[in-house]
Amino acid sequence: MNLLQTPLTLLEIEHLLEKELMDEKKGLRIVSDLNLTYEEYCFLSLKAKGLQRYDSDLIMLEKYRAVILVSWVFSLRYGNMEKVNYSKMCNKINNLQQHIMRKTINLIAETFDENGINTYGKDIYTLEGLFSLIGIHAGIPEKLHNKLFGLLDESLKYQDMTVFEEKFKSDLEPRMTEIFEYMDEETVGKIIHETRDIFIDCRVNNLALEELMEKYTSASKKILENCVHWCEEMKYYQDQKQVVFK
Repeated sequence: MNLLQTPLTLLEIEHLLEKELMDEKKGLRIVSDLNLTYEEYCFLSLKAKGLQRYDSDLIMLEKYRAVILVSWVFSLRYGNMEKVNYSKMCNKINNLQQHIMRKTINLIAETFDENGINTYGKDIYTLEGLFSLIGIHAGIPEKLHNKLFGLLDESLKYQDMTVFEEKFKSDLEPRMTEIFEYMDEETVGKIIHETRDIFIDCRVNNLALEELMEKYTSASKKILENCVHWCEEMKYYQDQKQVVFK
């Protein structure tokens, strides 16, 4: 996102994030489809840290709500999980004065609505629904994608989906477990099953990226792109093996 290219004020970052989130050409499906590197996240977090003193200042919260939303989503991908896990964040919001808590929830929810960001049918004007949506938009961290596709490839041998679900939840590192904590069990199940359906369409049915994008309109753009890349690499290696052993 080039946050580190030139010195940016927090307000300039806010405007940049708003523009990125609303740019239809980028084809973003979830907030974490933004090209925000770990270094840029650290820079953003450092800039946003100053907002903590304004927890009760609704004008300041509204002025920087895109910064707050993006920081929260990417904290689940890059941040210290002891500080941003479900219990800590829930307690932090619940400890606000009642009217401040309600306004804070509304501000973040309105940021989704006004930027046309998919809310996946969640009642995001409730704390539970908003947390679930934050988890969905955090998605599956990109560094886990290769491991994920390996698990999905292995899952093609399973008759019992329960085995795959258990491996999906247990083998993708503690960070993924923490992200799932933000969501209800039904949402987690839907994500697991849709991710497997995407993989089957790519690996077995040979759907191209454009076809996957059209079929899975709510799935992460990065998951789709990386899935296609992984499947193409696997097919190349398999073709090379066949040539060698002919």
